[in-house]
Amino acid sequence: MKSLFNSAVIVALAFAAGPVQAADTSPSEGAPPETETVEILESITLEQMSAILIEAGAEDVKPGKDPKVLTFKSSAKNYVVIISECDETGKSCALVTIGRAIKAKLPLEVLNKLNDRYSGLISAMRIDQDTIALFHAAIIGGGVTASNIAINMVWYVNETPQFEAFITSQLVATAPAVTSPSRQASAALSFVEAPLSLGTIANLTKALNLPKKNQPLKLK
Repeated sequence: MKSLFNSAVIVALAFAAGPVQAADTSPSEGAPPETETVEILESITLEQMSAILIEAGAEDVKPGKDPKVLTFKSSAKNYVVIISECDETGKSCALVTIGRAIKAKLPLEVLNKLNDRYSGLISAMRIDQDTIALFHAAIIGGGVTASNIAINMVWYVNETPQFEAFITSQLVATAPAVTSPSRQASAALSFVEAPLSLGTIANLTKALNLPKKNQPLKLK
């Protein structure tokens, strides 16, 4: 199938939609109108998440070293997907996080600008002096469709070049002035990927104290 990653039209994510056919859509006399049934997910398993990624066109989807982690590729870039906020079985979870790590020495002001630019849609976290993690979380609790989860994944992957272009522009802007055109051209960075350790993954998905299933939704 055609990959939806790097597609210009994310709204094409309509998994249940079939081909449009010319037909008489007027309801029969006395018959109730037909409605399409869309499954609502109030939690997600690793198997369901894997199926959603494959349906969206992700490549090389496979389990990670942690039982709540998947890895996949798109356009030669590596991504990790983590499910967390799980029930007592540890398999049915209410939070999905997608992310990747890159080698980049970012000043704190650049990290803050990146977080401000995306207003919480992505978060940039410094792992160490040479590495940052860029990640996006989607809450499943309360009920969403598979398409909604896929849109979150596709948006993040499709926006990755923009994340990196923005980081590059900020690093170039804050670097000492260079006059040589060749040196200016070399300032456009090609980021090297870094592995996400299990410890870093745990930090990305620290307990958010989401309301448990069937717990009344009350503001505190």
